[in-house]
Amino acid sequence: MGQIASVPIDILKTIEERLVIHEDNLEKDLIDTTYFETDFIKYLYEAADGLTAAEIKLKEVKRQRYLDYLTGNTGDPKIDNRALKAGQVEMLLDGDSHVLTALRRVEEYQNIVKFYENTLKSVKQKSMNINTILKFRRFMNGENVAD
Repeated sequence: MGQIASVPIDILKTIEERLVIHEDNLEKDLIDTTYFETDFIKYLYEAADGLTAAEIKLKEVKRQRYLDYLTGNTGDPKIDNRALKAGQVEMLLDGDSHVLTALRRVEEYQNIVKFYENTLKSVKQKSMNINTILKFRRFMNGENVAD
């Protein structure tokens, strides 16, 4: 499990650069933003796949640890020598280090997915803002702004 799931630093720098509106060439900036949005969706899907894998792993770990507690194979002699009921096992699972590690991994991926979703909303908002600026400029120049 070791490594923490996180957003790569190079992506963070790219996001910061891409959310700035460059008024000197709005048309190019709109096209670049659209391409970035398309590319960025890939990161969201990868994070969602990671979340799904982490959730599956959590279920597997819970199942295995449940069986370990019931069969007395936890590796802890204090617990293995006791006859546990299902309700007691559920309480022990809530504090089990293996389960907590898997749960932390799920939470990490949930946060990453939320971050990507919110960033994608910001990128879409940038596109809408550029479109609004372009329409306003066309309006001010007396051009037809109907879509």
